[in-house]
Amino acid sequence: MEKESNTNCMYEAATMPSYFPCIKSSESHPLADWLYLKSVITSSPELRMMTETYRKRLAISKQFADQYKPEMPAITVSALMNGYGRQLADFLKPTYMLQLDFDHVKKEDMEQLIQLVRGDNHTMVEYITVSGRGFRVFCAYHPVDDDDISVLELFDAVLQKAMAYYTQLLGIALDKQCVDITRCAGLAYDPDAYFRWDAEPFALGPKDLKPLYTKKALQAKYSARRNAKGGKRSSKVKEEAKSSDKGAPTIEEAASHIKELLDLWGYRFEPEHHNEYVWHFADICIYYGIPQEEVQTYADREFGTCYEDTVSVIKSRYKHLNKFGIWHFYRHGEGRSAKPSVRGIKQWLLTHYLFRRNVLTGFYEVESRFVLDGKYPDWVRIDDNIENSIWSEMDESGLHLSEKTLHNIINSDFSEP
Repeated sequence: MEKESNTNCMYEAATMPSYFPCIKSSESHPLADWLYLKSVITSSPELRMMTETYRKRLAISKQFADQYKPEMPAITVSALMNGYGRQLADFLKPTYMLQLDFDHVKKEDMEQLIQLVRGDNHTMVEYITVSGRGFRVFCAYHPVDDDDISVLELFDAVLQKAMAYYTQLLGIALDKQCVDITRCAGLAYDPDAYFRWDAEPFALGPKDLKPLYTKKALQAKYSARRNAKGGKRSSKVKEEAKSSDKGAPTIEEAASHIKELLDLWGYRFEPEHHNEYVWHFADICIYYGIPQEEVQTYADREFGTCYEDTVSVIKSRYKHLNKFGIWHFYRHGEGRSAKPSVRGIKQWLLTHYLFRRNVLTGFYEVESRFVLDGKYPDWVRIDDNIENSIWSEMDESGLHLSEKTLHNIINSDFSEP
């Protein structure tokens, strides 16, 4: 295609994605503009060399090729990041863009499918992925004028609509891993890549928003019901409260424990990971109910010399206090109850694992937090075997609960989307 002006949804004031010189890097800067992206994909000698190198390796083995992939450049299509990382904690603004990946496309179908994609008004960018066996699509979407809908809720709703739309258009399944707003799109050389700056953004109508409003109404209803029952605590909760008369720990009490936990989770306070570390440090402080000023003073003294944004990160994290004080701090000599409350069970689970409900499949998934000996290093669907293994692990550690109780907790709003 000939060079077009940077217009329509790509107006000058638009928030641009972050550009990462290589996928393995945590450092980034805002993409200059979309025409720069076009020049990189269609005419960069460096990207051409890297793409050809990957494909030569792929001819030997996928594992050999994937060892090289982290060296390639990428952009976070849907998000502008703070320049220091790629986690949600590093998220600054939405770009109101999304990506869709179609991998493992049959060679004989590739040309026809690409023509269908390019013929659709929603397609803004399309290029062949680094493997040469699939293609990637970028689309825009409109924001909604409703403060009750968060950035992530809007992104998830639009993504589901776009995925359903292109699945119906092409008749093939797409990669369902592109569900995170901070996900990187690896760039690949494609001199014939397609660009349409006046592409039609996706928009959510009343029909699209209805499931979201229904879900939020139900959440509000159940939350009100739980709050109404708040005064009627069970004997287990009363016992747990009684054992925690000392209340939240001081930061001096908890700091070494928090650092040990972060170490087990694979977080290190080291260059390129300072923001990530401080964010998660504040996260655990919130769980334990430690006051913000106390945490800020300690963190600034402990981390501020090496990381000047320490206090601003703490302040940012403490804007969200819905989980403030949900964990109990076990002091020296204090053991766990053999018959823990639901709150205690949730604390043990969140210390050892991450849980989520996959909004696309509807399945509940788990990932180990411990990086060295975790059983599930990547997200995996929770089946009976995994659930029984977690129950057995809890029982062996002294937390005795029924399998049904564990199942009910996992299959609740405890596992957030």
